[in-house]
Amino acid sequence: MIELKQKEIDSLAHISFLEYKKITFKEQTARLASFSKDIICGTTPSTKDCSLWNGDVPFITVDAMANRIFTTTSTRTITKKAYINSNRNVHKDFIMVSCIGTVGVVSLASKDSQTNQQINSINPIDKFKYFLFWSLKEKKEELQLLSKSGSATPNVNKETFSKILIKTPDDISLRDFNKIAFPLFSKILVIQNEIDCLNKQRNLLLKKYFCSE
Repeated sequence: MIELKQKEIDSLAHISFLEYKKITFKEQTARLASFSKDIICGTTPSTKDCSLWNGDVPFITVDAMANRIFTTTSTRTITKKAYINSNRNVHKDFIMVSCIGTVGVVSLASKDSQTNQQINSINPIDKFKYFLFWSLKEKKEELQLLSKSGSATPNVNKETFSKILIKTPDDISLRDFNKIAFPLFSKILVIQNEIDCLNKQRNLLLKKYFCSE
């Protein structure tokens, strides 16, 4: 069942990407910042303060983003106190891009979250969010090249990241893409949450089985 649902996600994502490839562009390019309301870098709450950890808010790392359109689960969590006290919070549909260490992983936030310092998050202008998702996926090699500019650890800082040039989509073409992309991504998120529930059920059954041996 899980494998079938993952294939459905892959199929929906592929359809969306094919529609993205149909977009026509204006002659000019623009900086990434022009397509966003804000770009923030991640932060890690103090690990010495237990009141900031093991709460209900996902703390997202690159591993949690890998091979996912939406990041819906995380191995670590922070408390609402840590979230409220931070000015670097991520909300649903923010686009998260890994920019330190493992560079070029792209995923969408599915809920209020916080990320570590490896990740830059974009609060996109709504009409550009799914367009930017695929645009940044295609920028992986460019991001990796930018990350090798002298630092021992691959690193694309926030300033450099915000200046990445993005082709500007034609307005009508973007509108046509969004008509198809919005329901596709909404369906992907629903299925991803279903997979998470199935994984939890499977893990509980396995735990019950092995504990009864």
